[in-house]
Amino acid sequence: MKYRKKSIVDISNELEEMGNLVTVEVAVSDSIPPIAYIEKKKNRRKIKRKSGPTLVNYFSDKTQEQIIIYQQEVDVNKKKKIYVKEILPAFDNLVENLINVYGFTVMYESKQDLKHECLQFLYTAVDKFNAEKGSKAFSYFNVVAKNWLTIKSKQNMKRVQNYVSIDDQENLTKEEQEQIENYHFDAGFEESLFAINPRDQLTKMVTAIEYKVKTENEKTVINAIKVLVNNLEDVDLLSKRAILLYVRELTTLNSKQLSIVLSSLKRYYRDAKNEEFSQ
Repeated sequence: MKYRKKSIVDISNELEEMGNLVTVEVAVSDSIPPIAYIEKKKNRRKIKRKSGPTLVNYFSDKTQEQIIIYQQEVDVNKKKKIYVKEILPAFDNLVENLINVYGFTVMYESKQDLKHECLQFLYTAVDKFNAEKGSKAFSYFNVVAKNWLTIKSKQNMKRVQNYVSIDDQENLTKEEQEQIENYHFDAGFEESLFAINPRDQLTKMVTAIEYKVKTENEKTVINAIKVLVNNLEDVDLLSKRAILLYVRELTTLNSKQLSIVLSSLKRYYRDAKNEEFSQ
């Protein structure tokens, strides 16, 4: 057996009384020291950032100053020049960056169309900016433009989910394409009423309403309408406002009386129309 270290211990004093002198070799092994584990800290990479605010070249403090000047200016032409020269370029870059960074899109509209709509909205919000609250113009209009683009995109997404464009043939199923090709609609009551002979159809409708009138004022207005129908060639202007003026001159009724009578005639007209359809 091999020992890492040997030491000699003299114990003669203890054995002297026994009359023997003995030298004993005792092997003593050094004790093994305990193993200590040292936990090493992980060295994290430190990124040094430049101190100072983030610079936005297209929207500077000068832009904010011009916005305040624009708000205080009274002359319309000067306001227009300030907006076009000093404010619009900053808005244009701001909106374009938002569209490119966040990927705002609207179906069936180009990026330019979307940007121009957002610029129009920002133009209406220029007067709402209040520098006295301590906010920066860039932060304010950045939030306004981003919120508008977000709402616009959500509205477009909802419209795309609820509606299908006829022009978008790629996303249409075969059944939907057949339905579109075979689609037809019936003409409305007014269209079918004047399809053959407008004068005859008008006379027929006025006669149907005439049987339903009750008061003298209603009869007076119906007679005025019959005069207009029988003299359509002599009427210079056919519009709602012009016809009301003609009827008022023919009936000599005031505005309140004429309004009450016309409300009743509209009800008679709806009844006559329903009767026409039911036959």
